[in-house]
Amino acid sequence: MPPAVILSHPQLGENIGAAARAMANFGLADLRLVHPRAGWPNEKARAMAAGAGELVDAARLFPSVRDAIADLHLVYATTARERGITKEVLTPAEAAKRLRAVAARGENTALLFGNERAGLDNDEISLCDAVVTIPTAEFASLNLGQAVLLLCYEWFRAGDASPRARIEHHGPMHRKPTRKELVDLFDHLERELLASGFLYPPDKVDAMVRAIRATLHRARLTYQEVQTLRGMIVALSKGKHRGKKSPPLEESSMDPEIDQLILSFAQQRFLKVAKIVGDVCVAIEKQGLAFDEQKVGARVEALVKDGRLESQGDVRRWQYSEVRLPSGKRI
Repeated sequence: MPPAVILSHPQLGENIGAAARAMANFGLADLRLVHPRAGWPNEKARAMAAGAGELVDAARLFPSVRDAIADLHLVYATTARERGITKEVLTPAEAAKRLRAVAARGENTALLFGNERAGLDNDEISLCDAVVTIPTAEFASLNLGQAVLLLCYEWFRAGDASPRARIEHHGPMHRKPTRKELVDLFDHLERELLASGFLYPPDKVDAMVRAIRATLHRARLTYQEVQTLRGMIVALSKGKHRGKKSPPLEESSMDPEIDQLILSFAQQRFLKVAKIVGDVCVAIEKQGLAFDEQKVGARVEALVKDGRLESQGDVRRWQYSEVRLPSGKRI
């Protein structure tokens, strides 16, 4: 059973309402008032309680703290000041833990709060089993409603089984993906990364793949996010919505034999552009064809950008590479 909250000589109806609102948020319902200064019932208290008006209406009045605690087995006093009384001082968390343990045995418990100006007096504290003090910085000035809120929260938290962290999934598109849907994303991404030459060199591919999968796992993607990523992969790999491609092969000014020779290297995927240019020039010279290495390089570059050749590295690096032809010429 939740503890009662006893307010001794509260001065403002608004603070009583704030205390009731705090109680309702965390499952406490037994509000006891000892001689409220502003009189009772109090409309300001009900207004401040917002949706907890029923709790305010059910509050019980007592002429003294002795009367308010008469039916209780365990009572903790809340105070921020040292009173010169030998009492065990508990943190809110420890107090909440003990209150729950006692309540589990069927015993009645309560938290006693003093008024806004001076708090509890020594006589009231002497009637309690222990003192609860809320830790604060050097500036310690919590109002009555705030103090009640913190103690009620700690009591609720001590019995709360909510997971420490979770991700909310609302609607079919925001559900968690199935393992198959997630593995399909892995396969799709890894296939395109392999085709693009990103997964290189071969002896490091497995480690790179595991690192990529771990990154995606940490993201805790929704089904919608998995589908979005797959769409992004398709767009990047297929060139979706990109501008016009380079002129068709038949519109090239290059000698058709040389063009065909260049395209034959499409079967050798992931060569560097400089390697393609050098190999093409060597092959052309062996066939005795006239050529301009700059035009060959520009054509290879255009075919790579067009997607008809696949390569590694910076597409323009071929201009800074040197190739020795069979004739001894360097280009």
